[in-house]
Amino acid sequence: QDLVNLKRNNQDEKPCLLHLMCDPKGGEEIDSIGILSSARNMEVYLGEEYCGTSRGKSVCTVLDNSEHEKIILYKKYLKLKSSTHVCKIKLLSFGEKQCVFISKVVVHVRPVTASSSPCCPTLGSRIDLDGFQTIMESMGSKLSPGAQQMLDMIKFQQG
Repeated sequence: QDLVNLKRNNQDEKPCLLHLMCDPKGGEEIDSIGILSSARNMEVYLGEEYCGTSRGKSVCTVLDNSEHEKIILYKKYLKLKSSTHVCKIKLLSFGEKQCVFISKVVVHVRPVTASSSPCCPTLGSRIDLDGFQTIMESMGSKLSPGAQQMLDMIKFQQG
């Protein structure tokens, strides 16, 4: 199996980022993304706005020909809440390894419709706090009492 190996030049570099873009005049938008890579998790961003996280499921182990080490590949999938022409994917590994192996990237597109969301979020849009809390719990994280109090206060303000 041929893998693409993305390496950092130095420790100070940010995590591996993939930028996906559909031709705005092409009549299609990104609807969902699937990636098979050595990165355990992926975060998706629309511009600078966080869109979602997918925690990978281990599907196979392959041998890296150059290093002769075993590489665990994780399958990650995320359906976007609203389709978009452009998104950024951050591939994250525990311990932030120096390289990420990518086996497959699958991008599902759909035709642009009148109900498609604008490319930029509107000012004053609501924060999906229940979604945030679900993501935190799915990652096994608990909010500190202060963070929970702030979350409750924001929910009250939005409600």
